[in-house]
Amino acid sequence: MRFFIAAISVFLAFTSAKAEDTPEHMDFVIDLVMKNSPKIDSVVYWAMGCTSPCKLKPEYSAGGTESEFRAAAYILVRGQKDLEIKDLTACRSACTILMDLVADNHRKTCVGYDMAWGVHFARYVENGSIFRSEDIVQYKYRAPLIAEWIKKQGGMRPDLRYMYVPSETVEQAYGLCPNTMF
Repeated sequence: MRFFIAAISVFLAFTSAKAEDTPEHMDFVIDLVMKNSPKIDSVVYWAMGCTSPCKLKPEYSAGGTESEFRAAAYILVRGQKDLEIKDLTACRSACTILMDLVADNHRKTCVGYDMAWGVHFARYVENGSIFRSEDIVQYKYRAPLIAEWIKKQGGMRPDLRYMYVPSETVEQAYGLCPNTMF
């Protein structure tokens, strides 16, 4: 498992800064994740089965493994599915990466009103311990408003648990879902 995490992290280092991913690259990432047997309740299987616009389930709002959320984003993009993250109190960690990748690849996206949007320094968990390291590739948000806000805060730092992007910034970056409660 450690080898897989290290391999996917190195691989993703070469793709994080791309403005747009190729279909071949997306298929490669999806295939790589599927070969490592994600659990049946994984965000990957949700992405395969959802109908556009796909509404993210609450159990995925806390994030998870970046590679699985990245594969889910690519599944949505390749399936020409739009994404809504609404009726939730927060979207954290890899959940935010899912939205960012879908939006960056020209699919319609939207978020709920006044949602907490938590980003953090990349880390991995092994045997219940959390490891943060400068060697772990940091995801670079592609939405200019999000990237700019993070930069103004001094960037991602290992000493922070989460940085919460203001909801107004998130709504401007990804769009506010229609019929969202105020």
